[in-house]
Order: sequence, then C-alpha cells, then structure tokens
Amino acid sequence: MPRLFSTPRHRASRRATPLSVLVTASAVAAALIGGVMASGATYAVWNGRQSAPVVAVASGTIAISATAGFTASQWSNLLPGETVRQQFTIANTGDAKVAVTASATTGTTSFEVRLASGTCGASALTGASATTTPKSLGTLSTGASATVCLEVKLATPAHPGDSTSFSVALSGTQAL
Repeated sequence: MPRLFSTPRHRASRRATPLSVLVTASAVAAALIGGVMASGATYAVWNGRQSAPVVAVASGTIAISATAGFTASQWSNLLPGETVRQQFTIANTGDAKVAVTASATTGTTSFEVRLASGTCGASALTGASATTTPKSLGTLSTGASATVCLEVKLATPAHPGDSTSFSVALSGTQAL
C-alpha cells in the first residue's frame, strides 16, 4: 500500500570542521575591516576643513533727514478727484547704507497720499495709497540724497469742506 504521508527524515548533525570555522571567522573579520574602512572614508568626507577669509564687523548708524519747501496754498480747495504733487528731498546722514520706506496717515479716508522716488511729473502717481501700503523709496548710500514726489488726492466720494492733516513717516533699514 502506498504511503499517503511521508515523515521527514532528519539528517545527522554535522560537526564544524576547523576549516569551516576558519572560513567563517575570516569572512566576519573581512566584513568588520571593510565596515571600519568605509566609515573612515565617510568620516573624512564629512569633516573637511576650509579657512574663511577674515572679515571686519563694525556697527554703524542710520539717520535719514527730509527737506521740503511745500507751498501750502496748493493743498487747499481741492475738488473730488483732484491731486496736488510736490517734491521733497531725503538724505542719508548716517554712516551706513539704508533702505528707505515711507508710510502716511491722514485724519480721514477722503484723502489719499502716494509717494514715488524721483521728481513729480504731470501725470498722477499710480499704486496703492501710502496710508494702506508702505512705499519703498529705494536705497541710499552714505551721504547720498534722493528726490521724492508726494501726491495728495481728494477721493471721489468727498464732501464739500472736508479737510484733514496728514503725516509721512520715513523709516530706514540697514542695507547690505
């Protein structure tokens, strides 16, 4: 009768021979030496050195001055939608290069204040009002000056007799 199930046969355990122990030990030693050599090469790559040039670090001062010769009569009697533009000069009186930004405040939303680097032209300035978005006026080197155009506009939904005062704040950040 044929067997349906076969029983596994076990082999007799082999004893390690001196040659097999030597081969196994050599393989482990080779793997260890290879690992140490590989990590040493990686260590050398990660730890390279390079000298940096000597750099002098010094403190400085930032100072901005503004000079204006505004004509007050031009600012009065504006009709809705009309603008008045006048120029003023900013100067870097400090001893560090400075990036200049301007923002404006008014006493009412009926007036918009815009600023632009350069002289005032015949056409109205574009862009957001400096009362809502600060305006970059550029970078001034030590001792340098620049002309800025200031525009005040009476907004279209204005009422007769509206008046306000406004101010322009200049701020500077050290530029590299």
